[in-house]
Amino acid sequence: MNAKDCIRYFQLKKYDESAKCFESLLKQNPESEELNYSFGVALFETGQYFRAANFLKKANAIKEDSLTIYYIGLCYFNLLDFDSAEYFFKKSIEKKHDFAESYFMLGLCSLNKRDIESFNKNIKRAILFDKKKAKNLAIKFMSTLESASTDKEIISSMKKLLGDVLN
Repeated sequence: MNAKDCIRYFQLKKYDESAKCFESLLKQNPESEELNYSFGVALFETGQYFRAANFLKKANAIKEDSLTIYYIGLCYFNLLDFDSAEYFFKKSIEKKHDFAESYFMLGLCSLNKRDIESFNKNIKRAILFDKKKAKNLAIKFMSTLESASTDKEIISSMKKLLGDVLN
């Protein structure tokens, strides 16, 4: 297998196959930033967040990049480690000040800490830098919240808050 095979699997959303492929290539070249990053993202897509974060951190140690740092933050967010997630989202913003996705996720970290003021501030920044991406993330977030939560009051208030911010 070669990198093109791994990428093809990834594009076809065959993340398990893609991860196996990248892992095989990593054994031959363990210090490759690109392979560590690609393997980390494939692991992320399979829900292996802790393992993904380790490979993404290795990639970032080789070559620091805002997108890699963002994915590390996503790993911690999905592991419900909101303090670590917040740290990495802030760090990705330091590297790329107009990173709308990081601002949005930073807002969600604030929300988990019940800091509505920071939530609003960061969501507004996300919209300022890329309204379309912010709206897409808001829609995804709301559908996840609706399917995971039985607390209708939280869902209702979140819809209003996100609706107000996105209009």
